[in-house]
Amino acid sequence: MGALALAVALARPHGARIPLAVGALLIGVATTVPCSTGCPIPIVEATTAQDLVHFAAAGTAFSLWPVATWAAATTGPLPRLSMATTSALALLLTLLGPLTIVDPHGPLVAVGQRLLVLAALAWLAAASAALVTRP
Repeated sequence: MGALALAVALARPHGARIPLAVGALLIGVATTVPCSTGCPIPIVEATTAQDLVHFAAAGTAFSLWPVATWAAATTGPLPRLSMATTSALALLLTLLGPLTIVDPHGPLVAVGQRLLVLAALAWLAAASAALVTRP
């Protein structure tokens, strides 16, 4: 919900608005449609339609974060932090793709997913704080 609120708070036309809003809605879908026990990965494990919806919504939402942070880096209140976050998210996503196929429930994937969430939430908090304190 924080990403959706930030997207709305960006009063002037801003490139981060659409990816933030769409990503927030997709995270809402991913949390509303939970995966089955063990959270199987549709590409490499037997899954249900519910698993596919959950995986696609969450994967697409997290793929939109670097788009939003890159847009914020070029037009937003925190260009350096946004570009650093873009780089971190893009690197994590690039590493997590193959790792998820090779070892979907391994410790590297688990740590990578948590780092992805942490980087996205840290940027969201910093960008929100910058919007609140801007003149």
